Amino acid sequence: MASLAGSNASTADVLVATTNCEDDPNARDEDSRAALRAVRNGVELADDLWVGRCPDATRVIDACGLRGDKFSPRRQFGEYYTLIRHNPPGPDGCRWDPDQRLRRAVVFSRLVHFTPTGYRYRARVQRDADGSITGIMPFCGPPAFAGDLSRPWLTRNEWLTVRSLLCRWDSSVEPAAKSLPRFHSALWYVEKAALEEESAQRWVLVATAIEALVGEEWQARGGTGGRGRRFRDGLLKLTQECGQTLQEADAREAWERRSAVVHGAGLPPLAGQAGPVPDPLYGRVESTVATTLRKMIESDEFAGDFADDNKVEAWLSGSADAERSER
Repeated sequence: MASLAGSNASTADVLVATTNCEDDPNARDEDSRAALRAVRNGVELADDLWVGRCPDATRVIDACGLRGDKFSPRRQFGEYYTLIRHNPPGPDGCRWDPDQRLRRAVVFSRLVHFTPTGYRYRARVQRDADGSITGIMPFCGPPAFAGDLSRPWLTRNEWLTVRSLLCRWDSSVEPAAKSLPRFHSALWYVEKAALEEESAQRWVLVATAIEALVGEEWQARGGTGGRGRRFRDGLLKLTQECGQTLQEADAREAWERRSAVVHGAGLPPLAGQAGPVPDPLYGRVESTVATTLRKMIESDEFAGDFADDNKVEAWLSGSADAERSER
C-alpha cells in the first residue's frame, strides 16, 4: 500500500476506482482475488504515476461524497484501487491533473480493458512536512457506465500494458498517432461514450468514432447509402486488423442501430425484451474501436493508414497491405 505523499511531495492528485453494490471483490473466486491483490500491491506506471491500494481512499471518497442534512446512509461500495499522481503541476493551484497525465492513464486503460472507471472520486490531497493530510480538495467529475461489468478492473499485466502505452506516448520519438486528427477524434468519442449513461447515445458516439477513423472527410462524397456501406466496410476491416469476431450481419446491425437513434426511432428492443438488457454487440464494437486505437499508438505503420483520405482509401481497398507485403 502506498501513501498519497511521495518522498519529497506535499501534493498528490488521486482518482479512486470504486466497487459497486453488486460486486464484492472478496466474494470472487480465488484466481480473481489473487489478480486484484497483485494490482493493489502497486504498479508503477511512470516516475510520478502509480496505481494500487491506498490507505487514504476512504477519506477521499468521503470528501467527494454527496452530503445531506441528518442523512448519512451506510456506504455500499469500496475501493478497487487508486491512481496517484505525485507532484502534479501547480501544487498550490485549484486544478486537478492540469496536464491530464493522470486522466490519460485512465483513457488508455480503456484501450486495454474497457472498464466503467469514472471521475466521481477524484481529488487533490495536500500534506504537511510530517506527512499529515492538511486538506482534500474534491474535483468530482462524471461517472462512467460502459465497459466490462463482469470484471470492472485491470489486472497487473494489463496495467503494465498501459504503462507501455504511456511510455510510448511520452517518448522523445513521438508515435505517429499523436499527430493524427482522426486518432484524437475517435479517442474523444470513445471516452465520451464511456461516460454516457444512455445506451442509445453510446451507440451514436461509438459509431461516430468509427466514422472518424474510416469516413471520408466530412463525408463529402456519397449519400446516406454510401456512408452506410463505408461504415460497414470500415468496421469489418478494423475487425480483421484487430482480431475481433464481428461478421457482416453485425456491422449492418451496428449501422442500423446508430441510424435508428440519429433519425429519432430509438433503439429497437433487444431480444424482444423491454427495458435495459445486456447488449453484447455493443461491447464487441466498442472493443474493436478500443483495440484499433491501442494498435495505432503501438504501430506507426498501422497509424499511417489513417493519415489522410487517400491513405484510408488504400487501406480499405487492401492496396496498403499489398504494398507492405512487397517491401
